[in-house]
Amino acid sequence: MDRDHWIFITGANGFVAQHLIQRYLEEGKTQIVAIGRSISREKVVQHSRVHYQVADLTHSKEMDTVLRQRPWKRIYHLAGENRADIDCSNVWKDNVYASLLLLDSLRKRKLDSLESVFMIGTAMEYQAQKELAITESSIVEPTSLYGWSKHLVMSSAQWFARKHHLPIICVRPFNLIGPGAKEGIIPWIAQQLKEQYPFEELPITIHLRSLGGIRDYVDVRDAVQALFMLSEKASKCVGDCYQICSQKGVAVLELVSAWEEVIQHPIKVITQNTASSTTGQDCFIGSYEKIRRSTGWKPTYTLRETLSDIWKEMIL
Repeated sequence: MDRDHWIFITGANGFVAQHLIQRYLEEGKTQIVAIGRSISREKVVQHSRVHYQVADLTHSKEMDTVLRQRPWKRIYHLAGENRADIDCSNVWKDNVYASLLLLDSLRKRKLDSLESVFMIGTAMEYQAQKELAITESSIVEPTSLYGWSKHLVMSSAQWFARKHHLPIICVRPFNLIGPGAKEGIIPWIAQQLKEQYPFEELPITIHLRSLGGIRDYVDVRDAVQALFMLSEKASKCVGDCYQICSQKGVAVLELVSAWEEVIQHPIKVITQNTASSTTGQDCFIGSYEKIRRSTGWKPTYTLRETLSDIWKEMIL
């Protein structure tokens, strides 16, 4: 057992965590400990090499107890509030406070076995761009509480990396999509389509808040592969920040058209804002050139492939 590689993942029930666990189960010597405030056994991967624990990351003693258990090789801090529309004190507690407790516990433990610690930010830390793709050196100026909370996590993580020589790698994923996602416009559209399936009345009607915004969507399976490849290059990548994105912008109507191709039926969109316009809309498109240069990673799933997999999951 001593030759096993111990991986520590927070946010055990989460969308990204479950896909990351699946990826690591492909590695024969990996033992995974995944923690969460509660564990939904019917929703998580069940395997003899996956060990689930209940723990509250906002309690320092619980954090210290978990970190003492194993000679951790890699840590992925995926827990936190990931809904960009949330505006409450829990965002600070679950994102900022919990992350600071983890970083401080790692500082005190000084784990010799530790190769990499992943801290997760967001594209919402940046300013929207009209033309140019967002890079790691683009202006950071969040416009939401969620964006600020993630920016504080990233800034703190980089300080801990410099000050205490922790092997931290910061990543900023753009809009993660794929099977199992519960939040965002794509799961919202999928749920509305499922409620009308099999389609007896055409066109199929869906309701959206607006038609504004251009977003960069990346499949969660590509994203966890990016995390894995960064882990493999940890000695080269620690102390730095990388974006995970597709480098393609998709407008809402383009997204609807992609769904029409998947279900092979026309869709009619009704917006809450009758004056909704696609002109002058904000644009978040990332560049993955930095992570490609460091690891060779680039996305492999097309938008249609991802939507097809989501739809298969929904109707089976």
